[in-house]
Formats: sequence, C-alpha cells, structure tokens
Amino acid sequence: MMRAPTSSASSVVERRDKQVFDALDNGNWKQALQLLEKRLKKGEKGDSLLALRAHVLLSSPSSPLREQGAAELRKLCERDPPVTDISTLIMLQENCAKSEGGGAAAVSGLWERAIKSRPHDEVLPQEWFQRSFDQFNWKNAQKAAMILQKSFPKKRHYYFWAILTSHLVSISDEATEAEKKLFGTLGYRMITKAASDVPKDPKAVLSPGRAIQTPEELRLLVSIYRRQGALKELADIMASSELGSGSAVAKGDWAFVREHIQILEDLVKWTEEWELCKKLLDLVRGDVSDTDLYGDDWRVWEGLLLSCEKLDDSNIRKETEELIKAFAGRPKPSRNAQLALLRFKSKISGEELSAEKEPSPLVELALSHFREYCARYYLFDDLRWTFEQFSPTDRIKFLQSAYEIVESRRPELRDEQNVSMDGITMETNYLKAEYFLDVSNPENDHASREGRFEAFVDKCIETYINSLWLSGQFLSTDNKPGDDVLVLAVMALMRLADTAQEEAKSKVYLLKAAALLDYFRSQSKHNYQGGLLAVRLYMLIGCTSMAMQRYSDMSIKQIQNDTLSHNIFTRISTIHPSTVMTGARIPNFNDPFLAMDRALGLYDMAQSDVPGLMRLALQEGSYWQIEGFMQFDQKLQPSISKYMLAMERRRISRLLSSQRHEEDEEILKEPNMSNPSDNRDFEVMASFEAPGQPRFEERFSVGPRPCAGWLRANMISEKLFTLLDSSNSIADPWTLIKDDPFAENAEAELTSFEAASLNIQWTLLKVLVTLKSGSGNNGPAKPDSPIARELGEIKQWLSEKLDKLRTSSTITALENLGINGNTNKAKLLLPDWTFFHESFTTLEAIKAIHSFVQSTSKSKALKAQVPKDLLQSIGVLVEQVFAEIRTRAINLRNSLTNSSALGALVEATFERPVSGDANATASDNNTQSFQSEFTESLHKIYKDQPRAESTLFGKVIESWIDALDGVLLIKLT
Repeated sequence: MMRAPTSSASSVVERRDKQVFDALDNGNWKQALQLLEKRLKKGEKGDSLLALRAHVLLSSPSSPLREQGAAELRKLCERDPPVTDISTLIMLQENCAKSEGGGAAAVSGLWERAIKSRPHDEVLPQEWFQRSFDQFNWKNAQKAAMILQKSFPKKRHYYFWAILTSHLVSISDEATEAEKKLFGTLGYRMITKAASDVPKDPKAVLSPGRAIQTPEELRLLVSIYRRQGALKELADIMASSELGSGSAVAKGDWAFVREHIQILEDLVKWTEEWELCKKLLDLVRGDVSDTDLYGDDWRVWEGLLLSCEKLDDSNIRKETEELIKAFAGRPKPSRNAQLALLRFKSKISGEELSAEKEPSPLVELALSHFREYCARYYLFDDLRWTFEQFSPTDRIKFLQSAYEIVESRRPELRDEQNVSMDGITMETNYLKAEYFLDVSNPENDHASREGRFEAFVDKCIETYINSLWLSGQFLSTDNKPGDDVLVLAVMALMRLADTAQEEAKSKVYLLKAAALLDYFRSQSKHNYQGGLLAVRLYMLIGCTSMAMQRYSDMSIKQIQNDTLSHNIFTRISTIHPSTVMTGARIPNFNDPFLAMDRALGLYDMAQSDVPGLMRLALQEGSYWQIEGFMQFDQKLQPSISKYMLAMERRRISRLLSSQRHEEDEEILKEPNMSNPSDNRDFEVMASFEAPGQPRFEERFSVGPRPCAGWLRANMISEKLFTLLDSSNSIADPWTLIKDDPFAENAEAELTSFEAASLNIQWTLLKVLVTLKSGSGNNGPAKPDSPIARELGEIKQWLSEKLDKLRTSSTITALENLGINGNTNKAKLLLPDWTFFHESFTTLEAIKAIHSFVQSTSKSKALKAQVPKDLLQSIGVLVEQVFAEIRTRAINLRNSLTNSSALGALVEATFERPVSGDANATASDNNTQSFQSEFTESLHKIYKDQPRAESTLFGKVIESWIDALDGVLLIKLT
C-alpha cells in the first residue's frame, strides 16, 4: 500500500495519516474515509490531506466514489498555484500513474508546474529526476535534468545527466522511433559540445566547466557516437591529442586503444589500422627489460594481422613479418608475438603450407610454441586455432613430435617425488591436444577404435594419479594441476558411450564416468568443470536428484542462475518432478520445485537491486555503467530462463494436481515471451571437440535446445488445462487456438516424446474449444463429424502408446556381458533420462485426456456432441496406459531394490565383485579379467577407499528410486 514519505521525527499529522493507511491496508476504506472527514470538519487543511482523500476515494469499490476521487485528483493537479510539497507531489504522481491511460502527461505536467512556480528551488527538480531515474522513466528524467542544467549551469554534472538521459531515451524499448531519433540527436549534439570544449593545448590547467574531463565521460561519448553511427567522427576523436587514447582525459586506459582499433575495423580503414598497430608496437619494440610490455597486447597484434591480410601488399607483409620476428626473437620471447607468427605463417605469408608440403611448416611452428610453453596452463588455448588448420597428416606429425617432447622433458620436470606441477601441466596439454586432434575426431566414432579410446582414458587416469602427489600444495578451493585430465577422461568415456554399439555397454561406460567423477569430487570438490560434467552426466543416466545436489554444491550465485540454470532445469519437470505436495515447503535441495522457487526469486531481487546500482553509478559519474545496467534489466526481465522455470513449475503443479501458483501464471502471460532474451551460457562447459563437431555440451544434452519455439509449443498445455479447469471462464475460447504453436519449425526444439504429447494435447484443445464454444452443437454426435475424427486420433495415439510402453526400449538390461565369466546372473534393469521423460510427458497428456473424459461425461451439453462409445473407449485406454506406466515403474523399482542390484552395478563398472559381497566366490575372483585397459587404473584410484564404490552406486540406486517414486506419485485425478 502506498504511503506518504515521513520524516524521522513522528508528528501528529503523520500519526493520523498512519491510521488512514492502516485502515486501507485492512481493506476498510469506509473507515479511512470517515477518519479523513472528521479531520476536515475540524478545520484541518493542507494539500497533503486533500491528496490523501483523493487516494482513499480512488481506492473505493464504488464507481461514483472513484469518479469523485479522480475529479478531486485532477483539481489538485491543475490547481493554481500548483502543489509544491514533495510528499504531496509523490502521492499525486502515484495516483495519476495508476489512473486509466497511465496519466503520464499529468505526472509530467504536475512536476513541471511546481518547478516553474519555484525556479530557484533545486530540490524539486532533483526529486523529480531521482524518482523518474529510479523508475526507468527516462523521458521525465531527461526533462528534469534539462531543467537542472539550465537553472544551475555551474554544476557540470547536471549537464551530463541531461546527455545521459537523452541517450537512454534513444535506446529504450518504450520510446517511439521519432523519440529515439530526437533524443539521440540531442544527446549527440550536447556531448559533441562537451568534446569541442576540451582545450587543444594539453598543458592547459583548467578545462571549461562542461568539457569532458574524465574517462567515464569519454566512454559516454564513445557510446553515444556509436549509437548514432558517427564512427568517422569518433575515429578522429580517438586519434586526437586532446581526447585520444594517449590524452590526459583517457588517463592511460588501454580500453580506448582497443576501441580505436575496433572503430577502424568497423570503418574498413585497413591502412590506418595497420599504421596504428605498428606504431603501438614500435613504441616498445626496443624495450628488452620488461617482458610485460604495455603495447604488447593481443588486440594490437590481432589488428596488425587482420589489416595486413586485408591490405594484401607485399611490402606491408614484409614489414609485418619483420616486426613479429623482432618481438619473437627477444631474449624473453613475447608469447603474443609467437602466436602472431603462427597466424601470419598459416594465413597471411603467402606460403603454401599444406597444399604441397605434408606435414606443413605450420606444424614446426606449433611444435616450437609447444616446446616453449608446454608447462603453461594456457598452451592449448594458444594453439587451438592452429590445430584447426591442420591436415590429417599434420595432426599425426604434431602428436608424434609433441609426445617426443614430453618424453624428453619429463625427467627435467620431475622432482624427488617423481612429479612436479610443470610436468603434470605438460602432460595435460599433450592430452588435450590428443583429444582434440585424435580422440574426438569423427573417424573414431565406431567400435573398432574402442581400444584407442580406452587407452586414452588410461593415460589420463595415470596422469591424474601422479598429480595427487601435489595436492598438499594447494588449498581445498584451488583447481589442481591434474584436474583437467580427469575431465578429459570423463569426456572420452562419454564419447565411448555415445558410439557404443550395445546399449548395455554404453550404460556401463557412463557408470565408469560417474565413478571417476565421484572420486574427482572427493579430491577437488570445488572444481567447476567437474561439477558441470557431473550435473550433465547424472541427468543423462536418470539420477537427477544427484545432479541437483551437485548443482547446489556449486554455489551458483544470484543472477548466474539466468545464464547457468539451464544446465539443471531444462526439462526437469519431465525427468524428475517435485515430490512437494500442495504448497508444502521443506528444505530439500533435491526438490526441483523449491530449487526453481529460489532461482525465480533472483529475478525479483535483481530487479529491485538494479535501480540502486544505477543510482550509485550516477553518483560516481560512471555514466557508461548505467547503460549497461539498463540493458541488463531489459535482457533479464524477458529472459528465456525465467519463462522456462515458470513453465517447468507449472507442469510440476499440474502433474501433482497441487495448488496453482499465480506468480508463474503471471510470468507466462507476459507478451514478450514470444520474443525472449536468451542469456544462457552454453560455452561455460569446456569443450575439446574436433573442428566441425558440436560442442561437448550440445552433444550430451537432454534433448534439443529449448528456445522460443519450445515455449510456444508448451503453452498448449497451459491453455488446455486452463480450459479444462471449470473455475476459469474464457469469453472467447477460439483465441486459444488462433495461432499455430508449431510454426517456424518449433518441433525441432522438442524431443520426440514432447512432440507426441503436445500434438495430442493440441488436438484435444481444438476439440474442447469447439465443444465449449457451441460450434459442435449440431444435433446428436455423428461418427464422421470433425469432433469424432479428432477424438479418433486421440484414441489411436493412446492405443499405439500402450503398445510402445509394453515393448519399451528406454530401459537397459545389464546381462550377458560376460563380466567375470559369469553370464547367468539375473537381469538388472537400468533406466536413463529418456525413461522418465517418456513417462512424465505421457502422464501429462493422459491426465488432460482423463479430465476431458470426466468433465464431458458429466455435462449433458458436451456429452451430446461426442459419440458415447468413442468417449468410453478413450476412457478405458487412458486407464490402461496409466496402469502400464505404473507397472513399468514398479517392476523397475523392484529390480533396483533387489539385494543383488548394488553388486551388479559395482561388478559391471569395476569388472569385479563388490567388496564384501557374499555372492562373490573364489571362482569369481579366479576368473576375474580386466576387459578394459583403463579399468586397472580405475581400481588404483579407489584402492584406498574400498567402500567408496558401494557408497557411490548406493546413491545412484537411491536417486533412481527417488525418480521412480515421483512417477508413482502421479494420479489421474
């Protein structure tokens, strides 16, 4: 409830006003009005009291009283002399803003008239500016700033406030094209005036009051000029002595140098760019004492190379090569120069590196860089671009030679414990190169290369085991030198699983990967990449509660959820729905509903924090940051992650038949959901995949990437269940089906199970709209009517679904693998994410169909339009499909709770009987043979934790059972 601002010292009037507001808070507007009438009769006067009376009248449920309140509000706003009391103005403003039509003009006029009546009062325009600024009302903030800068010309910051707000209007979503042009031009002219006022003489002591004086103001100029397309003028400013990157105003900020280079690229001024970059490098060319040279910046080298390539001039190529070699040949070589030499030789020099020479000289350059920096963490990123240029022969040659380098340097990079950080880093860099150039190459994606994959995993584990000698040198929160090799091992195992010919073998490789990650967590529990990999792997094998626990352990901070939550919450309602019933709230990190509740709360938190951050930036004069905060807010509110979270929570509510959550429904009503802002970060997960291959994150995901099409298609369920809810009244049901939800290839963003479920729900929605609108009421139901045909499609889908469920392939049986020579063990059924996904998507569809059958059967008007036998047969099929889903879940649950299940998992993964298993006989141990090259290494890392393997797979089984209990929790009604 709105309240007038109060001072720290309580007053009689404030106490009386509080009584009125308390009455309104309790919904007793009559009491509030009576309190005001008593005060007026006693002769109390004042604009504040009259404004409060108008507010109370506008809060009345009585239309005549609301009209009276609107009239009194208008009278106060238009009164002469105008209202000038700030608390009263604020109350009038908020009531005007809530009135029909928004009252924007009235609010603006209200403040302008008050300020005009008191031209020398600085407080009034300041208050208007600050309130408008906090509410993102840039047009009103600009008006207030213009008044301030004209009335108080000696206070220069008001001038920049006016420039800033003019610029913000020009880039806001709410402004019209005409307004954007008008205010953009105004801001451009004002900042140009501020730039022209900067003294030409750099020795001048003082600049005119409104001249640009700080790097922050210069950044504002850059932003405005870019927005206005004045790049040529901006290039001239960046090259000037008074405002250029070397000016006193820029204060040595290297960002302006990079900006200057980028502007020249945007203008396609290659000669100017080459000359600028060469000049910057020449300035430090002769300095051999400092290895961290100011001008030796990769952006400068990048600009030099690009401009050289574009100019395609032999003299420029020669000068460029000489400059690069001068830096590369220093006593302490420049790393950037060596990278530049690689790029130059591979792309610019004109030499035929691969066409006629195999392997190409580029390999020797890459090997030289490898030799120099093989013990540095950043080596692989340095060479990645070069690796992408390699031919097949180049790849083989590089790996052979790099291996020789590693072998030759291994003794010098080992200490008395036979291991050192540099040695581990060197081996890690080689293994990254091997994965990129060989292991992830598409030609390896067949079973005949399985041994090569396993040998690679074996090398990774060996290196990781050696790296554990170094663990004592690091804090528990540090990334360890060998962490990356275990990440590579897990990736390779997942690639093996992806290409395995047998489903059971694929599942075993994923279980081995899970075992590696579990041990990884015990040694490096704060490793970010390990955490992300574990989340993805656990989801793929259907252990989503374990994935959620791992995700919560990563301590994702506040707004990071917008960019990273897709890693855990994508399709979570159809993989592992909540077990929270009817609004209960318990502290359970494994419950997706509660986790999404926390994530969604961050959007409100961020929205409330942004104004404060912008206000602070304004006070500090960091004008360029304000634009960033504004754009951040514009991207955050229509975020696709927010819509997905709300969609997933709504589905959980429907599946559990629990109470609806209005906040989710409000989010999904937003009109900009059709054009969401995609802020998700898909590159945060490391990827070492070969060129032309999908990133690792994309290759191993729970279905296609959901985007706007996925949201649009999933709104079918929202509309259908809304229409099925008898408490909802929709004036025109036809609006629910006027747009095609599968337009623009939306099905490409859906899994096959989602597409099937949503297609049948779409058919049911069309039937329901036809029935509820009365369009199908043309006498008794006929077998060939459109409604009967569409219901026939639903019946056919149910029948086919029943057959598929009975012969499902989404459960893997671990049997006949020949493990330990024992092929007679009972079949162990293992689910994965697709098992749960199929179950929950089907359950959502049949819940809707069941609700339709029940409501239609109870309504004479609806029942008359539907063939009775068809409706009955659909009802029977729904019950059968539902029963089959439950039967599958129960059978699978029984298989997992069998006393031999844990032992079977351990045996399949480690290729040995579980420690302490009473069923493990001497014969078993005698016939034990390690089928995989790396399994022995897997044993080594677990040798000091004999029960850890059982603990891990105990958690795996518990997680599967947790998800199966979620399936069994779903009811038809």
